[in-house]
Amino acid sequence: MISRHRHGAPVTFGFFVAQNAGCLSVALISETLHAANRLSSQHLIDISMFSHDGKPVQTTSRMTYPITGQVDEAGALDNVVLASSYDIPAAHIKRLIAAVRHHSSIIA
Repeated sequence: MISRHRHGAPVTFGFFVAQNAGCLSVALISETLHAANRLSSQHLIDISMFSHDGKPVQTTSRMTYPITGQVDEAGALDNVVLASSYDIPAAHIKRLIAAVRHHSSIIA
């Protein structure tokens, strides 16, 4: 996970979700973040989900995640979480790596 923080605004998390990612790898983190908002009664955390093409992603358990947009349209994020899989199609790997590199260079 790549992390940086902007004071005074909700902390942003961008999940870069690969096709066939493990459902639990996304759900465990995102549910914890949603719980922080609910329990605090404040909007502390923004969560967005991105895929290589901006279309919904199906996990290994056939659950489909709604997607905010394409990884290369993610914009500024405080935290980036890459939800990968063992069998990412080769065409998707370059876009995911480029997006992660872009966001890691923002905090350098």
